Amino acid sequence: MTSVSRVRHFLRHERFFGLFVAVVVGLVGVLLVSELQSPSKVAVVVLAALGATWIAIDSELGLFALVFLSYTHLSQVLITHHGAPSTATPLTGLLLGLVGFGIATKRTSLGPIALAAVPLVGYGIAGLATLLVATYPEATIEGLRGYGNDAVTALLVVALLRTTRALRGTVWSLLAAGALLGSISVHQELTKSYENTYWGFGLASVQNIVGSTNDYRVAGPLGDPNLYALFLVPLLPLALNRLDGEANKFLRLMALLTFVVVSLTVVFTYSRGGFLAMAASLGIMLVRKPPRLRVLVLTILVAIPVLSMVPAQYTARLRTLHEVLPFRGDEVGATKDSGFRGRLSEIQVGVLMFLEQPLLGVGLDNYPYLYQEYARRVGLDSRLAEREPHSRYLEIASEMGLVGLVAYGLVIASLFFSMRNAERRLSAAGGKDAAGMVRSLSVGLIAFLVGSSFLHEAFARYFWVLAGIALATRNVGSDSDALPGEAGG
Repeated sequence: MTSVSRVRHFLRHERFFGLFVAVVVGLVGVLLVSELQSPSKVAVVVLAALGATWIAIDSELGLFALVFLSYTHLSQVLITHHGAPSTATPLTGLLLGLVGFGIATKRTSLGPIALAAVPLVGYGIAGLATLLVATYPEATIEGLRGYGNDAVTALLVVALLRTTRALRGTVWSLLAAGALLGSISVHQELTKSYENTYWGFGLASVQNIVGSTNDYRVAGPLGDPNLYALFLVPLLPLALNRLDGEANKFLRLMALLTFVVVSLTVVFTYSRGGFLAMAASLGIMLVRKPPRLRVLVLTILVAIPVLSMVPAQYTARLRTLHEVLPFRGDEVGATKDSGFRGRLSEIQVGVLMFLEQPLLGVGLDNYPYLYQEYARRVGLDSRLAEREPHSRYLEIASEMGLVGLVAYGLVIASLFFSMRNAERRLSAAGGKDAAGMVRSLSVGLIAFLVGSSFLHEAFARYFWVLAGIALATRNVGSDSDALPGEAGG
């Protein structure tokens, strides 16, 4: 064996990169600790160093951390409410280094990552093309920058999620995030402790419920109850899957707990779009894979006391579900409800933008800045603030035109194509549990897409994390290569 071969062998089989990162992190940690006076800051540095070292040695832990951190909005909560530096940036950098090292040493196949990147790059190009027509190009550039970060996150998930073990760990990372956020929100609602922000994870504000009734709506770490509900709903099918599929009784209990607190949290947001998405996800789950008798009985027994926690005014709000449905022109136009007319105005403005610029729209992220100009022509909304369209699909149509709709459609098609193929392949190989997780993920994404009909895009990282998981299912269990430090590598 030549000296070059020996070096390559060492790099590939002795987890050199993980050990190298561990040494570097340790040295940096020692230097930082020597400069810090606060014991709490020293503890944070030590924990961060230990975490980075652990991730460098076992990269799947980095995947789980990325998913949990993204879905709890942890990094932004620490920045906004505690003045801490970003945790997402160093974690992303570390994972990029691990993936890059794996590709350089040919332990990680570039093919699956490149294949997953095709629809994501296509959507990015569609957004870039709108610079040709954007009235506010700086907004478009900022939107592209944000999308680029989200696309990198999705591709990191694709690169790291390649085994059924990683898939199961990723699902439990999502459920852990849902259990944490849901437990905080349920406790906040039941104790009426709305003034307590629970370290930034329990925001709530007084908003209209129905008619002249106003009350608090829980909003988690996001501050927006409707979006909070939308991002929690995809976790419900996964929780039901783990309730039915886990052999360990404690994990089944955790899955049940997560299902209960997430369901209640969706109710406590008073989001009508969230309710429709939740109903869609549960309905599809019942049709695609009816639960076993024990799970059904347990669910009913738990549902009886849980239903007693549902506020009476929630059902009153659900009677107004027709208000979130688009294109009710004559009936809505006659109403005296300014909020109702405002929503109709937002829809009509989006349609008008699309009709005037059908190919490329008015420019990515330009809708809010152009809203007042178009709203004056529609003549329904007296509000003078910037507004957003109440539909992700109308948002794409108005800002990116037909090009954007086609590009987004290809992204969605690639997600479900990947999951469908993965489900069939895993089932054929005897991996029914993994196939069930993929099936539940697909149901969760359908629910998300249903809810997106009533909400514009914000906090897009949530969707792109789920998209990355969906794209990664194409390769789960099919690639024997492993990243440096990956279990089984």
